[in-house]
Amino acid sequence: MNCKDIKEALHAYCDGEASSLEKKIIEEHLTSCTSCQEEVAKIKASLSLLKAQETHRAPEGFTKEAMLLIKEKQEYREEREDEGIPVDFVLSSMFYFARGLWRGVSFLKYLPHPAYSFRRRRVYLSW
Repeated sequence: MNCKDIKEALHAYCDGEASSLEKKIIEEHLTSCTSCQEEVAKIKASLSLLKAQETHRAPEGFTKEAMLLIKEKQEYREEREDEGIPVDFVLSSMFYFARGLWRGVSFLKYLPHPAYSFRRRRVYLSW
């Protein structure tokens, strides 16, 4: 094995996760290679710093509260997805609008006009 292969396996070696064959090969290589020895020293120093750090535990009930919040957010998103304009309504509206443009129908005549006339107690549009 060359230094590149050894350096890839050094973390597993320092963590104690390397197989016995890998350990033997790495230890033989470390006797002759100073750069790999330095790399092992750096890895072990990093591991000792990490192990010296104080561990913090999450407050009691944190996981339960977090899972409830996630569930509420998912339910809210599902509710919001149900709201909105249905696709078939939008497509049919676009179809009738395009059909009206094709035939030359003015949509303005269907809008309410401000001038109203009153006949026989009914409200009529005066066009």
